[in-house]
Amino acid sequence: YGTLGDLRFKDDSRFVNCIIKVCHDGLNKNNSSFDKEDILRCAEQSLRECPILGSVVVDEDTGEKRLNGHDMETELVKTDEGYQLKVNHIERIYGFIPHDAKVWMEYDVEKEKTYILTNGVLWANYLDDVEDILNKKDGETDISMEITVDDSTMGMNGIENIKDFRFLGITMLHDRPAMEGANLRLANFQMDELKTSLQEMMKMYAIEMEGGENMDKDKVVESEVKEEVFEEVPSE
Repeated sequence: YGTLGDLRFKDDSRFVNCIIKVCHDGLNKNNSSFDKEDILRCAEQSLRECPILGSVVVDEDTGEKRLNGHDMETELVKTDEGYQLKVNHIERIYGFIPHDAKVWMEYDVEKEKTYILTNGVLWANYLDDVEDILNKKDGETDISMEITVDDSTMGMNGIENIKDFRFLGITMLHDRPAMEGANLRLANFQMDELKTSLQEMMKMYAIEMEGGENMDKDKVVESEVKEEVFEEVPSE
């Protein structure tokens, strides 16, 4: 990501910050297409305050728990007007998009797509199995947006051109998002890894400056690697 955006709860241990690459312009695997001006406008209007969702299942092949998809169950309910189809969502809410979250666009040169990104927050105390799943996936997982379409046109090629829509939620997936490259990445996970790498590099540099391999490595004290070095990393 070119920027981490504005991390709203970076000093509050109750929350885990994340950066979400929500969707891209052009054609996607659902055979629908979005114009970049439309997705930015709709994101500005309805993406904030949406829930971050997920459904945990046991993988039949590995026996391990993993994220699944837009899981729901349906049932026929009898009413005074007859029978109606009722939808019950199996997904749990694990976090949300803050009301003042930054929403921005970034162009991916390799994929030749413009992406909408935003900052999200997960509840640290209620991640449960999702915490282990994300850790095993290096703090990153595919996602899919849930929307309701208000205006679209069907092209002669069978592609639905969606012009106006509202976001309902962001679902964490196991894999295969309809939007190529759409994902959620833990900002804290990324920063911890970067901090560790920088500390190791600085320690090795200090060892080299003090005599290389002949130096007593135990004399390289952790406290000498000052925290101030990492304060500006998010804006980079």
